[in-house]
Amino acid sequence: MKKLFPLLVFFPFALNAQSLIGGKNIVKLNVSSLVVKNYNVTFERKILPHITLSLGVRYMPLTGMPLANLLEPTSQSVDLGNSKVGSLAITPEIRFYLWGAMKGFYTAPYLRYSHFNLQLPVRYKDYSNPSMPVQEEAGFSGLASSYSIGNMIGYQR
Repeated sequence: MKKLFPLLVFFPFALNAQSLIGGKNIVKLNVSSLVVKNYNVTFERKILPHITLSLGVRYMPLTGMPLANLLEPTSQSVDLGNSKVGSLAITPEIRFYLWGAMKGFYTAPYLRYSHFNLQLPVRYKDYSNPSMPVQEEAGFSGLASSYSIGNMIGYQR
């Protein structure tokens, strides 16, 4: 994925403006998500007068939990400040536009594959010697993958 990421980010800028926005193709980069190191690129192609196909790829490298400093600690045993989270999601969808492809209101059924990675430091007390419990730290690491389906309603100018 590390080798693919620069291609996904810089490829849209290599296209000329006409094929970037308009014509039969649109490539979009979600700039606001870059603040939390979440990279999101979407490609959309017109296939019929009112129908387009879209493919979105969202990638967040394993990094500190976004906005962790704003979260209240719920426990002294979980260290959110040193936790790390990463994810990858791929979302193909078909968009049905009301008045013509790529402009106006649309509905879009989609299928999304998501993969998440979480690393979390956890502190606990070892009571193997009850008279002298020892504070220990262990790393919790977990992976989760899922498929989901849904329907979006949106508007595109």
